[in-house]
Amino acid sequence: PTKTPKDTTPSDFKLGYGNLHLNNVRFVYKDADNHYKPKYGIDFEDIEVNNIYAKFSDIKIAGDSIKVKINDLSANEKSGIIIEKLITDATISPQNIKADNLTLITKNSYLHGYYHMLTDSFDDYNHFLHKYPGLRHYRYPGLCNREYHLHLYRKE
Repeated sequence: PTKTPKDTTPSDFKLGYGNLHLNNVRFVYKDADNHYKPKYGIDFEDIEVNNIYAKFSDIKIAGDSIKVKINDLSANEKSGIIIEKLITDATISPQNIKADNLTLITKNSYLHGYYHMLTDSFDDYNHFLHKYPGLRHYRYPGLCNREYHLHLYRKE
């Protein structure tokens, strides 16, 4: 019998998943080495999100990118921000975080549009607050009882 040669042609990694629903999930992230405590807003080094309810669909992982449609997400962060509804077409990759067709509703605000943050690599996410110090220093008034912001700029 003749042996068929093994196909060694490289292919892109792809994975897809239909729907994912979260019901009353809790997420906690704490950097024990972090000593910075913001005066207001979310402490991105000490996050505690409770009452997470979400419906995700069209989940796709292709190469180094993740795409997902967030149909309905609600959650409460310990800083006081309450997300009543988040709907978006989200993409996370080494080059960016994108939220297209974005609707974000909190207790005191309604935002509609899109959000894009450009990055150089996934390593940028490990140094998020240092590369984007606007997360610490700028405010976007009207988001809940405290002030939050959506302005991001890259530290040169």
